[in-house]
Amino acid sequence: METPDKQNIIFGYYVNDELQGYRQDSFGSLSMDHPKIYGYSPEQIEIIRKNVKDELSHSGSSLLDMLFGKEDEITQNLLKKEELKREWGDFEVRVMLFPVDREEWYDACTEGEEYKKAAILAKIGDVIEVMKFKTLKNEN
Repeated sequence: METPDKQNIIFGYYVNDELQGYRQDSFGSLSMDHPKIYGYSPEQIEIIRKNVKDELSHSGSSLLDMLFGKEDEITQNLLKKEELKREWGDFEVRVMLFPVDREEWYDACTEGEEYKKAAILAKIGDVIEVMKFKTLKNEN
């Protein structure tokens, strides 16, 4: 499927074809109702692919550990998010077309009109690419 250069996309995380959430921020947090909107480009998709691989190897929590220490709440929260993804084993990150522009989405979010947000989320478009990941439960 061809994608227009200006198309907005989001990244959905799926385990056994069940949506676990949409990528919400640069740290790989997931949310069912607050996806981070990206502009489509092959480079952007590669950045997310690399970021997901890094998240699976604890790169984010390792960095925060160096900066703030293991007991820091932010470090612990990020570590929990990384561990959750590792527990999934096999999972997919689907690149999906987003049905509206960023301004329309942010207006619906800031106005607190949940019905508008729900209607937009219900219209999430086609999957244009699928990235598959596998984690091992007992790796050395």
